[in-house]
Amino acid sequence: MATETTERVNFLTKLYEIQIAHLRHHETMRAQSTNYIVLISIALLGIIPAQAFADTLGPSSIFIGAISVVLLNVFGALLSWKHFERSDLHARTAAAYREQASHLLQSAETFEPTMIRQNAHQAHYSRYKLLGKLKLYWLWIWLHALLAVLGVIAGLLNLPK
Repeated sequence: MATETTERVNFLTKLYEIQIAHLRHHETMRAQSTNYIVLISIALLGIIPAQAFADTLGPSSIFIGAISVVLLNVFGALLSWKHFERSDLHARTAAAYREQASHLLQSAETFEPTMIRQNAHQAHYSRYKLLGKLKLYWLWIWLHALLAVLGVIAGLLNLPK
């Protein structure tokens, strides 16, 4: 392989690694923010019925707690979606760098790294036909949607009279 090709592949590899680091950062941020939001929501949803039965808070305070759960999880769903969007940007950029490096390597030698990846993906999706179509980010968004619905139900059950 020519020195110029080696330098280009090394440069593209570094750019690829930077994009993957950004992708992982967004996935970590999404996971951490979801954990905090779910923890706070579950705490609020646990307190709401307990306070309703104990009559230590008025109905309006319980209703505010329920609305807080809804708003917190609407925010959580949007935040998860935004982190997915940023992760996808970095994944696509990394893929473009990887494809370019593969192209340089294919023209310089006889092995085909792009085909290795395509074959692995094809084998994976043939094994996981249904699950492969399910997008992970939708599960995170639906988690927040479920908690928001629970907040609405808690709020409706404890409407101020």
